[in-house]
Order: sequence, then C-alpha cells, then structure tokens
Amino acid sequence: MRNAFKIILVIFLLGGIVTYYMISKPANDYYDLESEYFFESSSQFIDVQEKYVSQVIELKGVITEITFVSPFMNVTLDDYFHFSFEIDRSQKELYKRDEVIIKGRYEGFDDLFEEYTFTDCSVSQ
Repeated sequence: MRNAFKIILVIFLLGGIVTYYMISKPANDYYDLESEYFFESSSQFIDVQEKYVSQVIELKGVITEITFVSPFMNVTLDDYFHFSFEIDRSQKELYKRDEVIIKGRYEGFDDLFEEYTFTDCSVSQ
C-alpha cells in the first residue's frame, strides 16, 4: 500500500512540474519571427488563404487606407487586407498609394467586414 502511494505521489509531482514548465513557457513573439511565405500579389494569397491561418507571411500590395487608433496604426492593402501595427514598433512612415511588402501573422477572413486580418505586423520593404 505504501509503494502504491509513493508511485502516485511521484506521478503527481512529475505532472505538476511538467504543467508548470508548459504554463510558464513564454508566448511566441510573432513580430520577431521570420516570415514563412511570401506572396507577390493579393490575388495569389486569396486563392490559398485558408492554409495560412496563424502563420507569419509577407504580402505585397498598395496601401489604400491608413488609420490611427492609439496605440495601433491600421493599414489596408488593396482594399481587403487589414494590417495592425503597434505605433511604437513602426519605424517606417507609410503613405497612401505606396507599394510595400508587409509581414504579419494572418488571423483569418472577417466575414462581417469582408477583409483579411493580420496582427503583429512590420514593413519588410
């Protein structure tokens, strides 16, 4: 009976240690990750976008809108691609009708606003 109690105690201790390390592991900083895929045009991305949810990609396009909502700057490429930047991390000035390559984590297609949403973005070029 004592040996069974010791084995159960060791299993719980090991389970607790593993759980602690899994929980305390730092989250991914997608801003600093390298992009996994590059798309030369927005139409090329639209055809295969479902495969790339939660992955870091680069997309080339023309800026159609820029809005500021503290502490974020929101940039829209080609009318359908919504990129969210932290103003503190944005190092390049952007203007409407600029052709840029933006790296960001793809969140998915928003049916309500009919746009493709990206977070943790930065300008690659």
